[in-house]
Order: sequence, then C-alpha cells, then structure tokens
Amino acid sequence: MVSPNCTALIERVRGTTPTVPQYYEIRDQRFEDPIDIAFKVLFVNRCSFSGLGKGVRGGVKQDGEYKVNDKWKLDRLVPKLERTNELLGGRTTVTKLNAMDYLIEPKEGVVFADPPYFVAGDALYPCRMSMAEHFQLADRLRNQRRWLATYDDSCVVRGIYSWASVTPFDVQYVMRQDLGSRRHCRELLIGPHVWN
Repeated sequence: MVSPNCTALIERVRGTTPTVPQYYEIRDQRFEDPIDIAFKVLFVNRCSFSGLGKGVRGGVKQDGEYKVNDKWKLDRLVPKLERTNELLGGRTTVTKLNAMDYLIEPKEGVVFADPPYFVAGDALYPCRMSMAEHFQLADRLRNQRRWLATYDDSCVVRGIYSWASVTPFDVQYVMRQDLGSRRHCRELLIGPHVWN
C-alpha cells in the first residue's frame, strides 16, 4: 500500500514537466514541508548535470544533446517511488539532524550513515566534515548495535574504522553523460563485525 505522503509526492511528480527556469526556482528554494523537500531532492537529482544541483542538465540554452527532462521519465520514476515506499514505508526515519546529535543514544533499528566523501567531499557537497568530525562519527557508530556506513575508499577511512568490518566494492558513476565518460570508483561498506 502506498502511503499518503508517497501518493502526494507521486501526484506532484506526475504533474511536473521540468523546464530550465523551474529547475533554478526549485533548486534555490528552501522548503519546510517534507513532501516539498522530497520533491526538490528528486527534481534536482533528475534534472541537474551531475545529480548534485551544480548545473542544469543540458545547459541553460538546452542546445546540446541532453535536455533538462531527459531523466524525468514517469514510467520509471513512479514505479521506483512506489517500490521504495513499499520496502521502506513505515520502517524508515529520515532526519535533518546532525549525525553527531542523532547518534548520542543507541538506536533500536539499523542506522545507515552516508557521510560526505572523505577525499572529494569538499568539492562535491555543500556540507563538509572536518577530520575530527569523521573520527567523532566513527565513535558514535561504534556505540550503535546495528549500523552501516558508506565512504569513498581511503587509507585514512580504513584507519578510522580499523575496529569495524570494512568491505570494498566497485561503483560506476555517470556524472558527465554529455561527454560520454563514466567514472569507476571504489567505495567502502563499513559495519560492525557482529550484529547484536
């Protein structure tokens, strides 16, 4: 069953045909309503050059091969939203809290932490973490019963989490489709050795 929030999000997605002015308007707006926030994240991800909101897909003039709405495919987006809701609805809490504040006390469920990349994070994300904050996050995760974290592969990250299970895996990013380049990277899936 699709939750009311998911239904509202899907209705908004179905009623939207992305344009360049709309991209900048939505990207630059600050929202408080959870549906608006979810829509903004999805819209910017699907309609930006890199998925991170650094520029509109296809450029301002839309004179290239790719266009702002190339990834706004309702026949794909809507079923993905419905399936995600089916899998995670009612069992997932998303918060805007700082991880250090959120993880003060152990949590009942599984905690998933996806901090900014260690090596390239400053160039990719508006939210950055200092070296001390990376160590503090590791300490907070150590006190959780069941948790997972993902990071870019780095010997420093491996050192910070030397007490945990660290499993490398390969990923492929398509950040510059207009240039036909694909970036192959190695990331780390980190978690406790034993789940309590």
